[in-house]
Amino acid sequence: MFFFEKKNQRTFVLGALPRGALPRGALPRARGMRHRYAAFPLLAFLAACATNTPPPAPPHALAAVWNFTTTTERCTARAAFPEDDDNPAALTLIAERGGGMSFAFSNTAHPLAPRPPGLAAVLHFAGAGGGWTIPAALEAPRVVDTELPLNETTLAETRALLAGGTLSASGHVRGLPALALPPAGEEGASFLACAERFAMTGS
Repeated sequence: MFFFEKKNQRTFVLGALPRGALPRGALPRARGMRHRYAAFPLLAFLAACATNTPPPAPPHALAAVWNFTTTTERCTARAAFPEDDDNPAALTLIAERGGGMSFAFSNTAHPLAPRPPGLAAVLHFAGAGGGWTIPAALEAPRVVDTELPLNETTLAETRALLAGGTLSASGHVRGLPALALPPAGEEGASFLACAERFAMTGS
């Protein structure tokens, strides 16, 4: 057997050994070890796929359109779908003279197990004009409702909502699809002005 020595390291040249110098079975075992090590990258790849599985996607946000009505006693803003869309998801805001501001978010067609009224829920909003979280409750199965005083905080939350974004609910309505709200534009500004007028006069 020939070898070269450099800085206390030895390099063996197996090709220089005489035929039959290696013990029987040495080379097949070395080949078997190579096959065994060759499987490691595949196992590592499969393990990475198992640990990097993406989480479930959040409920898909449905897009709605705004409609507004105004009387001397109340201003109403409703984000819903056209009748031919066959989608009952909706958000209704009502500002009342001498009262407060109510938020009602619903989707009566969602396949959620009916629950009794009064259970706790939370409304979440995120959009270009800001975000907020408001405690609420089930008014009816699949209907989340809350009523807030008509003050500066409520007006700021309403202003952010009318600027467009995504509304969702959690708590006892977990799984209710989120609602995508487009900017309400000039009509939304008129609704907000109505609510501000009620807040200022208080009557």
